[in-house]
Amino acid sequence: MMIVLRRNYLLLIFFLLIVYPICGNTKNSSEDYLTLGNSALSTDANAKAIDLYEKGIAALEDGESLIIIISLETNLATAYSAIGGKDEKAMDHYEKAIAAYSNNKIEDNDVVEEAKAIVSQTAFFYGMELQDVDPSKAVEMYGYAVVLDPNLWAAWANLGASRHSKIENYVSWNDKG
Repeated sequence: MMIVLRRNYLLLIFFLLIVYPICGNTKNSSEDYLTLGNSALSTDANAKAIDLYEKGIAALEDGESLIIIISLETNLATAYSAIGGKDEKAMDHYEKAIAAYSNNKIEDNDVVEEAKAIVSQTAFFYGMELQDVDPSKAVEMYGYAVVLDPNLWAAWANLGASRHSKIENYVSWNDKG
């Protein structure tokens, strides 16, 4: 009796580990990859998060939820930004998230509000990436962030600081003349 149970148990393990992944549907959806990527990103496993988000973007299908698209792009950009030295890739994916929002015709008000909240954060993060390389565009992104979400105080603060630093540069330059 004991031998039969062990053998059945081993057959079950074999089936679950070997046969099911080969025959079963193991394809993850873009939403699955987003969830897995978010888990990795939350534990600072940025390289793993990047891999998962890229797989999520590759798994996108026609008619995919706008929220999934902009979340994958924004979170991929954030993961690139976190590892350092990947600023161009981060900025590219922030731009893709903003473009997906701008180019989409949304009719569901709940989706519109959720998408606006995500893209306002995207624009804010993008502004932070741009701050040293293109201050004018950073100001534009902070402005866009507060247009989408007037309560995003961090974007207001960075917008004010960016404009203030430009004024200080102008005053310093003017004093030299």
